[in-house]
Amino acid sequence: MSREPKPLPKFKLIPKVKIGAVELPVYLDKDLDDHGNYASHPGQAIWICPQEESSAVRTVWHEALHAIGDLYGLPLSEERTRVLENVLLQFLMDNPKLLEQLKKHHGKKKKPTR
Repeated sequence: MSREPKPLPKFKLIPKVKIGAVELPVYLDKDLDDHGNYASHPGQAIWICPQEESSAVRTVWHEALHAIGDLYGLPLSEERTRVLENVLLQFLMDNPKLLEQLKKHHGKKKKPTR
């Protein structure tokens, strides 16, 4: 099935998500039967159907979790993806200071101690 990328809706939604070293484009597909879809072949991408902004953002988040599972060999059922979608988002919202600290310290090398 060949799909042609279409521009995103008029609201400002990110055009791609980065998962590790992989950048996945986010495309709009008016013929999609579901809210969204992560496609690993023939080209990795997240496809979403036209929807309200709040739903579109959640759909990209949901499909990104599917992509993480696929890219890292952690197959996730739809049920588990939905649980993670809600639990992880709530965790991040409930702990904004932890997220700030993680962003600040992620990737920093520790100084050697003598």
